[in-house]
Amino acid sequence: MTTTASGTERAAEEAAVDREFADVREEIRNANFLGATILGASITGTGIAVPLLADRAHAVVTHQPFVVVALAGAGVLAIVAALWQLLNAVLPMVNDKASGRRANFITYARIDPACIPALIAASNRVDEIPTLSRIAKGKYRALGRAGRLLKAAIILLAAATILAITL
Repeated sequence: MTTTASGTERAAEEAAVDREFADVREEIRNANFLGATILGASITGTGIAVPLLADRAHAVVTHQPFVVVALAGAGVLAIVAALWQLLNAVLPMVNDKASGRRANFITYARIDPACIPALIAASNRVDEIPTLSRIAKGKYRALGRAGRLLKAAIILLAAATILAITL
């Protein structure tokens, strides 16, 4: 009876670890999707705005009060910084240090294919969950910074627009 109970408990623990492992991997996928979506929208908006504004930029900048130009410039810098953070979130990490102790495609690309089943069998998801969680946490932090920067850019550009109209 003890063997069955501990076997059942062990199976339950392994199932729980598998669920956590899958959840963390899903968080990484979600962060990548969110970052790519926001990045795509930001680049699309920038791609539309830049050609429209480039032709008029010199005239607008030279005929606007300094505060308007400064706010608009700060808004543009915030957008650039946000895009940088989004790229940090979505670009893959393809070095051995980023993968920690976990065997993955980086490892598999360098070794004899006959060794792959042994690496998979030796993997320990309990050890992998913290590594993957740190990756997910870093991605979400970059997304948070990008979101705050984009909010700041919206406020700065809106203030510049309002001042340009009213001054």
